[in-house]
Amino acid sequence: MIARFEDTRDIRLLGAYQPGNDAELDQAVRQIPLIYDALTQSPNDPRSTDPFTDLAMKLKAGEPVQ
Repeated sequence: MIARFEDTRDIRLLGAYQPGNDAELDQAVRQIPLIYDALTQSPNDPRSTDPFTDLAMKLKAGEPVQ
């Protein structure tokens, strides 16, 4: 899914991406930014006791991952 998201970067940046034409790409566009956000960590962020569950819950809710 990450490869699909990155392979279509130019299309998305040019504004040629149209939601609804490709279900796999639509899913990637929704979820990959959340995954990238989850992988970002600063020294002051609290440690998660179960990062996989935290990520799964955020993806299910469609919320930005903290």
